[in-house]
Order: sequence, then C-alpha cells, then structure tokens
Amino acid sequence: MDPVIEKARELIQQLQEKIQSLEDKLNWVLSKIPWGLGWIADRIHDGWNHLTGRLDEFWAWVDENLNNPGSPGALSETAQAWNNRVGGPVSSQSGLVDAGRLMADDRWSGTAADAYRQAVTPQKAAMDKIKSSFCEGVFQALDKMQTSIIIFWTAFAAGVAACIVGFIGAIASTASIFGAPAGPFIAAGAVLVLVAALGGAMLKLTADINSSKGILSGKLNDLSAFPGGGWPKATGL
Repeated sequence: MDPVIEKARELIQQLQEKIQSLEDKLNWVLSKIPWGLGWIADRIHDGWNHLTGRLDEFWAWVDENLNNPGSPGALSETAQAWNNRVGGPVSSQSGLVDAGRLMADDRWSGTAADAYRQAVTPQKAAMDKIKSSFCEGVFQALDKMQTSIIIFWTAFAAGVAACIVGFIGAIASTASIFGAPAGPFIAAGAVLVLVAALGGAMLKLTADINSSKGILSGKLNDLSAFPGGGWPKATGL
C-alpha cells in the first residue's frame, strides 16, 4: 500500500480512538451528575446526537473513498512502463527509419527505389507520433493522476490530524461537569470542518482526473501522422 494512504488509515484509527475516549469521558460525567442538574445531561445528549450525525456523514465518505483509494504507485509504474517499454524502443527504431540511413539510394535505383524513399518520411513521422504523442501523452496523463491522488490523500491526512486536535480539545472540556456539554459540540465542529475540507479536496481531485482524461483523449485522437486513421503505406505506389 502507498505510504500516504497507509498514513491516512493510521490517522483514521487514531480518530476512532479519540471518539471512543470522548464517549467514555461523557459517560463518566453523566454518571456523576447530581440530582437537580438534569439539564446538563440533556445538553450532553443533544450534543452527542449532533456529533453522531456529523460522524455518520464522515464515515459514509470514508467507506466510499478509503476502500477505493487508488494506487499512485501502480499509476507511476504504468507510466514508466509506457515510456520505457514502448516509447524507448519506438524512438530508437524511428532513428533507423531515415532516408539518409537507408541503403536504398546506395544499392537500388529506379522508380521503385524512388517510391520507397518517398515513403520513408511518413513512416518516420508515424513512429515519431507514437513516441511524442501516444507514449508521452499516456505518461503525462498517468503521472498527473498519480500526483493528484497523492495530493488528495495528503490533504485528507492533514484534515484528519486537525480533527484529532479538535477532539483532544473536546475531551479536555469534559474535565468538569459544567464544561462537559461543550465537548460534543466542539468535536462536531471539528468534524464539520473536516467534511467541508474533504469536499473541496474531492472537487479538485475530480477536476485533475478529468484533466488527465482530456490529455489522454487528445493525444490518442491525434491521428495527423496516420492517413485515413491507419499506418502510412510502406511504398508510394
């Protein structure tokens, strides 16, 4: 698993522990509330219900996205494979398909030789297009996508870390009976900020993915070196 995604999972575990700690603290406070201060218990229950509503929204987001986090490593490997296994060999072969390096004009003459030489340029152009457009386009799109995924999960980790800090503050407020009702509301505020931040991060990731798809589509649809959508004829006849 990619380190940035592993870190996100670790922070989720830490957040779950803070949620449990807050619940335990509030239950302890509820057990200590004396007769005549029932309104404090009511306030704590209201705050907890508010918090669980916010958390339900957050956990739904986590279930949808953390179980399908993407794989920056796999995207990077695929991009490199296209560049090294396809782009590199095609580039080297393109250098061989050159009128100056062919022996047609040295050992062969006549109409057929002239036609063959004339076909060299479009053949070379087609090979160059595979390297410059197709392979580099795939590399660029995949590289952009894997970078965007890393940025997204880095932002997610930062948001969860900030939320954990909010829960620490919420837990601290439960040190007294009169301060306890504020705890779940403080925690709910931290979760609300986190969910809003994740929404913005998801919008950016979606835009980056669409941009990558646009790059890939544009490159693969560039058939300027392929007359009629096919490979150039090997002869001019």
